Amino acid sequence: MKIAPQAEIYVARIAKDPKEILAASENVAQAIDWATTKWNVDIISMSFGYAEDQPNISRAIRKAMYKRDGSILFFAAASNSGANDKEMFPARHESVISMRATNANGDFSDFNPPRSPNEGIVLGTLGVDVPSTGLSDSGEEVYKSGTSVATAVAVGIAGALLGYSNAKQDILEKVRTRQGMQAVFRALASKTLNDHYL
Repeated sequence: MKIAPQAEIYVARIAKDPKEILAASENVAQAIDWATTKWNVDIISMSFGYAEDQPNISRAIRKAMYKRDGSILFFAAASNSGANDKEMFPARHESVISMRATNANGDFSDFNPPRSPNEGIVLGTLGVDVPSTGLSDSGEEVYKSGTSVATAVAVGIAGALLGYSNAKQDILEKVRTRQGMQAVFRALASKTLNDHYL
């Protein structure tokens, strides 16, 4: 909210607690459809993941892309299991921008997954020790880490870029697509080894 203060935020509850997400893929698919058709959102953020592809979520993403002629952005958290697991779904979906976490210096965290074979560009942004809303039980500030945190930061950056681009329709049409937003992110990013830090 601090990154894109003018953004309108819509929240779709897909599960009552994190343990239920694995069984909630149909809820995710319905939420994507609702966000696309009823709310007409520009960006959908998915800070969760599945080990296996979820056909109903893939169909919902494809349907949204078709209805919006590709002018909708999907972001998802890559995974927090390091080299022990592959990139999660929907982050590895062809229409989704996958996000990894870095520290404040742009160093990619060890908990990020390895690069997927079909992944052309690896993007990461701040996702380690990020100040969070609220306080701990002892009244201290809470810091969070993970690719889900990085995904939220990246979505904020994308929202700010869309807001900035509103004045120029030709630019706006480009940055509303996965390819266009990735091109902007690549231009803004610092190249660190084989990855891009935003």
